[in-house]
Amino acid sequence: MTRGVGTRWLKFQAVGAAGTCVQLVSLFILRECLALSVLLAAAIAAEIAILHNFCWHRQWTWALADSRLRSKPVLRQLCEYNLSYCLLSLVSNLVFTGLFMRAFNVHYLIANLMAIATVGVANFLMAELFVFRPVSRNGTEARS
Repeated sequence: MTRGVGTRWLKFQAVGAAGTCVQLVSLFILRECLALSVLLAAAIAAEIAILHNFCWHRQWTWALADSRLRSKPVLRQLCEYNLSYCLLSLVSNLVFTGLFMRAFNVHYLIANLMAIATVGVANFLMAELFVFRPVSRNGTEARS
């Protein structure tokens, strides 16, 4: 893998921990205060966390130090991130939350936390290899 991946992994974990808090608090509010169904509340809470994490990952986890490189345009990155995370994280989150609630008979917040942990490595690899891969000035992908 590329140089600096260990540092990015640690930053990813820190952002992920904050995003997990955002997701669980959002889920609790949507479920308990707005009385949404667990799966609808989980989907909305996951999207809130995805947007939170994107902002932090773009500005901190995958911030480019090399001035010869530029990131993809922010709107393109947001679309790629949201699309890839929706496909991977959101769908997995809903499937695993429901599965863990039924299989282990646990509270929806515990089931959601278990679902988040289940897809963490796949989320990092998606971001590392696809979404936040830097591009050079001529538009080709560059190694970091």
